[in-house]
Amino acid sequence: MSRKIVRDGSRGPGSASSLRVNPWRLLVVDDEPDIISLTRISLSDFHFDGRPLEIVQAASGFQAQQLLTLDGAFAVVLIDVVMESPDAGLLLVEFIRNHLQNRTMRLIIRTGQPGFAPEKRVIDAYDIDDYKEKTELTAWKLYTTVRTAIKSYRDLTAIAANRRGLERILEGSPDLYRYRSLERFFQGVLQQVGGLLPGNGHGFVVGTFEDLSALFASPSAEDGPWIQEAQQIRSGLGRYAADPALWQEPLARAVAALRLREDDPRWTVDETGHLVLPLTAHGQVFGVVYLELQRPLSSSDQQILSVFALQCGSALENFQLLTRLEQARESLAAARRHALHMLAVASEYKDQETGNHVQRIEHYSRAIAESMGLPAEECAAIGDASVLHDLGKIAIPDLILQKPGRLTEEEWVIMRTHSEWGARILGEAPWFQMASQIALFHHEQWDGNGYPNGLRGEAIPLSARVVAVADCFDALVCTRPYKAPWPIQEAVAEIRQQSGLRFDPTVVAAFLKVYDSGRLETIRAELGRY
Repeated sequence: MSRKIVRDGSRGPGSASSLRVNPWRLLVVDDEPDIISLTRISLSDFHFDGRPLEIVQAASGFQAQQLLTLDGAFAVVLIDVVMESPDAGLLLVEFIRNHLQNRTMRLIIRTGQPGFAPEKRVIDAYDIDDYKEKTELTAWKLYTTVRTAIKSYRDLTAIAANRRGLERILEGSPDLYRYRSLERFFQGVLQQVGGLLPGNGHGFVVGTFEDLSALFASPSAEDGPWIQEAQQIRSGLGRYAADPALWQEPLARAVAALRLREDDPRWTVDETGHLVLPLTAHGQVFGVVYLELQRPLSSSDQQILSVFALQCGSALENFQLLTRLEQARESLAAARRHALHMLAVASEYKDQETGNHVQRIEHYSRAIAESMGLPAEECAAIGDASVLHDLGKIAIPDLILQKPGRLTEEEWVIMRTHSEWGARILGEAPWFQMASQIALFHHEQWDGNGYPNGLRGEAIPLSARVVAVADCFDALVCTRPYKAPWPIQEAVAEIRQQSGLRFDPTVVAAFLKVYDSGRLETIRAELGRY
């Protein structure tokens, strides 16, 4: 079903009548009430860029400093020079620029006593934007002066907002790419959008692991059920975090707003003038950000949002790729484990007397590796690969492999070749690299008296050293054609005695921890003792 989500050309992001339009703010600092009254009259019908003017007054430089300390959100300040002192206005300029560190606010000096503050000296010495004598500021010139100053302020704040927004995008982008779960990704997007735009701290994100396009194309009568099904992933800001029941109505409005656009899955606004940002990848919609706005989006806001939307789409595509790679990796790992166990079954086919020997070795080996503090993936790999430690016995003649008594020296020579046969069968395939090492080296000994190569100490691969202990323990405590089972305490004592001789002392210490924990007996109880 195709999406019907086209922007309604009659409505722009700044046309929402339900949003209060923030006025430009002008601070008039003058100790002459008549000047303040004339300023109000001259600017009574002032509008710029669709916004009116709010005038705030202060009767002294000191009063203005107090006001600006509490509330510095002014676009322009008209400052008289001579008030409570001959240089009160100039001191106010220094306060704004140096103490408040505000370089964006436009400052206009106007004076009725130019002799106290000559124009050239003031312009050269102070960071101001204009200098006017009160006699030259007619109503029209005052209007144009304030308009020029506000335009300059708007442009400067737009540049600053763009810079801050891009900084936040750059700061936030690595986090978006790091999120390995879609839920955390959506939460991160909501936090980033809330920080970039003039919101009031209230919003939410709704998403799903499936394509949400059907949600936007579904009949309006079905909105409720569809929306409920879609809310698989959700995160809220402000009141939406505290009460998810509030989501239903604005989400329905968001869906309605998106339906007004066709094959153009970019941001829009709903009927109340709040932001609706679909999160898309490869033309599919996976989530929706809803953010309450304090004012219509400016051109600067829109530019930032466009960049961020592209960034989110790129991050979503990367997330999808990572997810597919992870799924492929898991599938390959499952196939590898299946192949290992199939080969293990084949290796036991000729040696039925060993029962569940390879399954016990797998669990013993994993337990010992975990006791050594190895990474979880390495522990699992050692356990999986251990099941093929005796794969080479497939190549040993039945008369030797199934002989009820002890082997002769000549027969032992043949039996020992099973380690080399195992490595040869497994070859050099990357999947079987560890299994091949275990098959070849699990009969090597720490003191160098093992076979087939007489390796010593850490020259023996760690995986083979772990399996050597696990294999010996199981062989001792289980029945074999040539021997009765040993009591578990005697088998443990034998392995302890061989620490530093046959076995790696570190591996033996880990084995003893597993024994003391009772885990060896648990494995034997679950998989059989013989």
